[in-house]
Amino acid sequence: MSDVHGHGTTLSIGGDTVGEVFNISGPNRTRATVDTTSFSSASRTREFIALRFRNEGEITLDLKYNADEASDAAQILRAAYLEDDNTEIILTLKNSEKFTCDGHITAIGHQIPLDDKVTQSVTIKLSGKGVWS
Repeated sequence: MSDVHGHGTTLSIGGDTVGEVFNISGPNRTRATVDTTSFSSASRTREFIALRFRNEGEITLDLKYNADEASDAAQILRAAYLEDDNTEIILTLKNSEKFTCDGHITAIGHQIPLDDKVTQSVTIKLSGKGVWS
């Protein structure tokens, strides 16, 4: 089995591929638990049970910002941010493995350093069940 690396990974929002991405974090799935520890817990060790509700979490991405060409990525992200409804998010790795889930943009911002490229940071909140295929 070969190693999987990030080069060639794509992210699409509502069917539009977002270009100039150089970093993606997530999805960061979580699941809530309930502490069921009691005075009779074995070995004085905390005990937990999993709740039925899972949280697909968030995806954060960093991309190069290019205002000169009215960046397609910037336009896609602005339009998705203004949407009130969830839209399909697809993260495709180089080996064609895909993660698909609905979601919406919750944060979008810029980093403007003195001596490096201007970038955007975007956070996407996932909603419903995500599927790896």
